[in-house]
Amino acid sequence: MIKEWEVLDHLLGLCFDTTADNTGRWKGACTLVEKLLGRGLLWFACRRHMFEVHVSKAVTVVMGKTTAINYPIFKKIRDGWDKLVINEKHSGIDYKDLSVFEWGANTLLDYQAIQIKEWGQEVLEAKSFEREDYLELVQLILVYLGVPLKNFMFGRPSAFHHARFMAESLYVLKGKLLINQMMFLDETDKQHLTSLTPFVALYYICLLYTSPSPRDLS
Repeated sequence: MIKEWEVLDHLLGLCFDTTADNTGRWKGACTLVEKLLGRGLLWFACRRHMFEVHVSKAVTVVMGKTTAINYPIFKKIRDGWDKLVINEKHSGIDYKDLSVFEWGANTLLDYQAIQIKEWGQEVLEAKSFEREDYLELVQLILVYLGVPLKNFMFGRPSAFHHARFMAESLYVLKGKLLINQMMFLDETDKQHLTSLTPFVALYYICLLYTSPSPRDLS
């Protein structure tokens, strides 16, 4: 394609996501393009993709590594969802008994929570969401911080695999909010969700959402 467009001599850099297919030292697409040109190029790795992987690292630190397609706790949440919600009106969920952020327990987290609460409300009001899962994440964060949202209902857990970093955040937040109602979770599961939620809700999502994407270059 580069040859067809006759831009070989004008190519200065490459913008790409950070998968090994692109960044591989020997056979990555970026490396192969540089070999084709016989010179180095500037690498503009997508900041959105770079920030996406942080949640996966956090999950690994808390839960350990796994060779399975997903973590058992996420599979439990997905498999047990229909037993919990019962019907389309979610009559099995007590929306007044959600496990939300504990204000006043930690001054540092309180300060961060205030910032995220204000940010989340502004973003929700602006309705500037690229995808539905971004909207769902912001809604879950606000509910976790105790903000009442009109007509809020939990979305069904989506398919999970390690390449879908957004799914990890959604599972963590749903699991934490419903931790007292998901009877199929054991104490270790609950500890893991409790440990991960402050990072996901108070630090990670805002960083991910505000990171520049390749669309910002257009």
